[in-house]
Amino acid sequence: MTGVAWQGAGEGAAFDGTGSQIVTDGPVLQTGAGRSFTVAAWVRLSVLPGTFATAVSQDSADASGFYLQFSSEDQGWAFSRPGLRAVGRTAPAAHVWTHLTGVCDGRDRKLRLYVDGVEEAVVEDTGPAPATGAFIIGRASFDGQPRDFFPGAIRDVRAFDRALSPARVAKLAQPG
Repeated sequence: MTGVAWQGAGEGAAFDGTGSQIVTDGPVLQTGAGRSFTVAAWVRLSVLPGTFATAVSQDSADASGFYLQFSSEDQGWAFSRPGLRAVGRTAPAAHVWTHLTGVCDGRDRKLRLYVDGVEEAVVEDTGPAPATGAFIIGRASFDGQPRDFFPGAIRDVRAFDRALSPARVAKLAQPG
């Protein structure tokens, strides 16, 4: 854990957008071809950044295997793999808690993004990237370098080794 400040109850961890991160000792999810997984988190941007801002990812040698993030190119929330993005319709706002869930279904080769428990985007997962590095909260990696640091707060990060159903995602997004 680098540069992360724990806040009061229900407020999660504060990330400065320039270097704060929480890094596991190794991978948490298997992200390669045919693998299913789900990642979810409550996020609150402190500002709308001019760059990508990644809440949750998992590293590989070159780039993260997935990104649960704010996409500055699309001005929206996204669940991404290298080279593709499922981008939501809900416009992100600073200082607002939002529940994000990214579902990768290895059987039907789809990436799904849910915002506050509602499915907002689906794309074909054409390039499943096996990421065997650390599970990261607060940033991504690209070209082997840490980047896309998250400015704001993140709480209740969850990782599942299966594709959650829409009903389970909706339940996960309920406050409390």
